[in-house]
Amino acid sequence: MSAWLKIGAVVLAPAAAALLLLPGGGSRATPSSLPLHEVARGSVESVVTCLGELETSVATAISSPLRGNSGRILWIAPNGSTVVEGQTILRFDASSFEDEVAKAEQALRESEAAADLQRRTVEWEQLQAERDLESAEYELGGARLDLERVVDGDGPLELSKLEGEHRELLSQVQMLRSYSEALSELQRDGYISESEVLQAQRQIEEIEKKAEAAQRAYETYRDHVLPSQIEKARAAVRRAESTLERTRRATAIQVARARSEQARAEAVVGQRGADLAKARGQLAKTTVRAPTAGIVVLREQYRDGQRRWSQVGDAAFEGQPLLDIPDLSTMTVRVRLREEELHLVEQDSPAVVRVSAFPDLVLAGRLDSIGAMAERSEGSLGTSRGFDARIAIDQPPARLRPGMTATVEIRGPSVADAVVVPLSAVHSDEEGWHCFVVAGGEVSRRAIVPGLLGRTTVEVVEGLRPGEQVALESPVGIASR
Repeated sequence: MSAWLKIGAVVLAPAAAALLLLPGGGSRATPSSLPLHEVARGSVESVVTCLGELETSVATAISSPLRGNSGRILWIAPNGSTVVEGQTILRFDASSFEDEVAKAEQALRESEAAADLQRRTVEWEQLQAERDLESAEYELGGARLDLERVVDGDGPLELSKLEGEHRELLSQVQMLRSYSEALSELQRDGYISESEVLQAQRQIEEIEKKAEAAQRAYETYRDHVLPSQIEKARAAVRRAESTLERTRRATAIQVARARSEQARAEAVVGQRGADLAKARGQLAKTTVRAPTAGIVVLREQYRDGQRRWSQVGDAAFEGQPLLDIPDLSTMTVRVRLREEELHLVEQDSPAVVRVSAFPDLVLAGRLDSIGAMAERSEGSLGTSRGFDARIAIDQPPARLRPGMTATVEIRGPSVADAVVVPLSAVHSDEEGWHCFVVAGGEVSRRAIVPGLLGRTTVEVVEGLRPGEQVALESPVGIASR
């Protein structure tokens, strides 16, 4: 049996059973007592009718944005109230958050003062380092000048002076020796006395002693004093260089330490600023505004041993949903399509929506989506399978509300110029589909092959011809012929 025939069996079987219980159904009917219909050609339009519930395809959930359970409701918009974008819909007690903001502001000011003091410390350390380095460099310059003076100035000059004095004394000794020899010749010739010669010799001895002393002084200065002075000057230079290097390192460490403390203080300022921004953010969140226009739908919560809406004084945990704001401009109808009806509809099939709350309101729509998985359900007629579907309403009026019931008619395929009979003329039992044909004063059962099933009519593919008469009721005791 085809899928189209299956749906017909589900629809027609109850109708046939009901006809059997009509007055007179228990006795054999005659052709003259049966309501008849002449078979004709016409068109059949299939329609899937189902009951559903209005809902919005887009809804914004509003939850508590405050950390922990610190959100205590001070005011909440009434259920069902209409709001516009930006309108206040929820307000929490802000007193504790205002205290936190004040504390965060004070902590920020204190950290900024500490950071400013540390910046001044860095500036002072830099100036002190410059002064210490300048002093060490000055000492090094003086030591280098002293070394240069000893090596190239006073040392050679003193050495030259001592050498000159020694040479001068040696010249005097030579001159006195020549004078003494001349005196000795004059004494031999009898011109002078011996005492004058002895006096000259004593002078020579004195001058020779001075020459020897001058030579020792020269050699001592050259071999000992001058090298010692040079080494002392070089040691002073090395000490000054070492002092300068230590000063560089020490001042660099001091400045680096001060800068590190400054960076730490500025990091504290940044952290305090972040804490303040966070506290202000929490304070700002104590007032919640509608992100979109719509209506307020309060969430039921289990509080105080009962399910109820949130109200003033309730504590809310972070992320706890409190209300929803459906977008009324995107209304849909949630329906359930029977498995047997699925072949009659497809994506974007046109639909007509009638809302129970407004009987005169007829809305146009379309089949927006069909669920991918079938769902089983148990009913009085046994187990059935169906698919959740959504019917999108074109331009929904503002008075529609989620949760309203609606009847949906989804238009399926149609045929034109087909053999058509009323739905009540088609029957089904264990032997198959059939109609009761009236001809020549007799009623006969005739097997048929039904096609498309419409709201009130059925396409007959085989078994009937236009102009024949069919009974609209099921007579009793008629066998197939």
